[in-house]
Amino acid sequence: MNKYYRYPSMQYWGDGTDLGGTALFDEEKLKLSESGKFLADARSARYLYSSFEDPKYAEFWASMGCKMEIRETKGERWALFLPMDVFDEPEKKYPILTIVRPLQYYAMTFYRDLFEMAAQGEFIVICYSSESAEQNRVLADMQDEVIREFHADPERIYITGHSHYGALAVEFAYSFKERIAGIAQMSDEAGVILDFNGIDQERLELMHGYDMPLINIGGTADMCGIFPINDNAKGIPLDGRMARVGFKMEKDDRIKSWQKKMYAMRCKVPTTEEIAAAGRTEAERVFGYPADRMYRFYAENTDHYVADFINTDGRWHFRTVAIENLPHATCHTMNEMAWSFLKRFSRNRETGEVVELY
Repeated sequence: MNKYYRYPSMQYWGDGTDLGGTALFDEEKLKLSESGKFLADARSARYLYSSFEDPKYAEFWASMGCKMEIRETKGERWALFLPMDVFDEPEKKYPILTIVRPLQYYAMTFYRDLFEMAAQGEFIVICYSSESAEQNRVLADMQDEVIREFHADPERIYITGHSHYGALAVEFAYSFKERIAGIAQMSDEAGVILDFNGIDQERLELMHGYDMPLINIGGTADMCGIFPINDNAKGIPLDGRMARVGFKMEKDDRIKSWQKKMYAMRCKVPTTEEIAAAGRTEAERVFGYPADRMYRFYAENTDHYVADFINTDGRWHFRTVAIENLPHATCHTMNEMAWSFLKRFSRNRETGEVVELY
C-alpha cells in the first residue's frame, strides 16, 4: 500500500443518460447498490474537472498519493499515473497497466478505480488511445519510456480496454505478444466475430497459436447484448443499431462466435448442441455456454457469475465474468476482478512463455 494514499468520499451520479443498457436494465436498482455508489464516485470527474489537463485534476490525484501528468510521445498525448512510492523506492519494479482509452471524460469516469489502484501502489498506469490500431502501436514507445525512466517491470505489462477499445487492446496485445502478459476486455462482444473489430481468419489463427491470458467481463444489461450466448440478444431489437454496426444478435450467429472465441483462446471448442443445451445451472443460464468450472458470488448488492476454461496446455488462462444488471459501463468490481486476474501472470521476455506468479 502506498503510504501517501488518501480516499476522499464524493457522490455525484448525474443524469445517467450516458449509461448504455438494454430494455432489461434497471437504472434505479444500480443507483441504490454499492456498485452504483462507486460508479457515482467515478462519474464525479465529469462535473468537477474540465479535462485531464485541468490543474485541479492533477491536484486531486496528488492528494490521493499519485502523480498524474500528461506526456507526449511521437506527437501523441497520453496520461501517466505514478504511485508516489515510485520516487521513494526506485529499485522496486512496478507493473504497467496500459488503458486503451482517449484522454476525455469517459476515461476519467470509467477508470477511476484503476487510477486509484495506481495511487495505492499496485501499478503504473498509461492511458492513451486513438481510433486506429496502427496508430496505437505508439503505446509500445510509451511503455518503453516508463520502463526506462521508472524502472518498471518489462515482464509485467498488461492491457485493458472497454467496448471497442477492448477490441483495440486485444489487437495491440497480439501485435506485441512478446511483451503483453495479459488482457482485460470489458463490455465487448463475448465471442469472436470475423472481419469485425480487427479480427480476420489470419488473426484468429495467430491467437490460436499463442498463449495469452485473457479475462472478458461484461454486464447482463449491456447494450451489446453480451449474454446469454445461446439465445437471441435480450432486450435489444435484432435489427437495431447494434446489429447494423456488426454485433451478432441472433442465436445461431452468437453460438458460432463463441466457438471461434474458444478456438482463439486455445480451449476445447464445444459443439453447437452443447452450447444450445447450456442451462443446467443458474450460471450456465446467464452465460449461455458451458465451462470447465463456474461459480456465482455476491458483492456490492450484485450477483457476479464467473466461468473458467482450461486450455490445451492444461492452464487456466481464460475467464469470463457476467455482472448482473450492469449496462455499457465499468464498475468497481469489474476493475478489481480485471486486476485480480491479470496480476497472476508475467511474460518471460526471452522465451515468450507465460509465467504464473501464484
